Amino acid sequence: MKSTKHFFAIIYVFMVYVNTGYSDDTTLMNYLPLKTGNSFVYLYQYSAYLSNDTSYRFRVSIDRDSIISNKQYFYCNGSPWGTGWFRTDTLNKAIHKYDSANSCSLYYNNEILTDSFAVLPDGWFRCGYTIRSSTIFPSSIFGIQTQQLYVGVGFYTFIAIWKRYYAEFGLAEYVNNTRYTSYSYTLKGCVVNGNVYGDTSIPITGITYMNNEIPDIYDLSQNYPNPFNPQTKIKFELPSLSRSKSSIPVKLIIYDLLGREVATLVNEELKPGTYEADWDASNYSSGVYFYKIISEGFVETKKMVLMK
Repeated sequence: MKSTKHFFAIIYVFMVYVNTGYSDDTTLMNYLPLKTGNSFVYLYQYSAYLSNDTSYRFRVSIDRDSIISNKQYFYCNGSPWGTGWFRTDTLNKAIHKYDSANSCSLYYNNEILTDSFAVLPDGWFRCGYTIRSSTIFPSSIFGIQTQQLYVGVGFYTFIAIWKRYYAEFGLAEYVNNTRYTSYSYTLKGCVVNGNVYGDTSIPITGITYMNNEIPDIYDLSQNYPNPFNPQTKIKFELPSLSRSKSSIPVKLIIYDLLGREVATLVNEELKPGTYEADWDASNYSSGVYFYKIISEGFVETKKMVLMK
């Protein structure tokens, strides 16, 4: 009899622990730390029937916030949870996206439900968003013990999306499977509240110093060839800004059509002159990409097309 009472006592304590942890974490909305300056590096993987697989890393940065209708939103560009203005709703334990078209006016005012961390009945439905399952349990990520929230979502009766959120770190895994295609996002590293976790690097490729003739102004040339498959070259010129500075900081970054940072070709200090950077897009899917140079207040962006 004692052993039976002891068993139920353990079960009771465990249930209180899980429910208490769940309530505390979701009240603080730690499962998606929206804050200016936070960034997340994901590995994107795509596979399809009778098609080449695609795999690359990209960075999602939360670079600004805004007050809209007396609510604070944060802008995310090309993130796995979408592109646009997002906010966390601590009262209802949900993530909302600002919707200027007000397409879900029956339930929300200029917002769309992105995810809910509240305990909802299986099959809970609003405006095409359906939660099929929601489970929380102790777990770890980047060697740190925390709580994991596992969510299965879909649209109407079709369920194909699974997500894993980790308290303090945000969305760590997103999987979308259909009959012929599958794609996923896996968190490889992040910067949260100024702290670095995991691997936040984006592949950096080599550059070639063309000549030491110092240009008068900055210049970013059109890549060549363009369209290309799968390699292309990007030439840029750096002027001398000051006699006291022998080199200047330069970044040359590749973005996909959604504005996600997918590759860093240059991220270092270079002396004035003409350079040429190579980009091998063998692991990337066909489509439109953008490359942007940033240096001492100079910013320029150009478009290129990968055609396989």
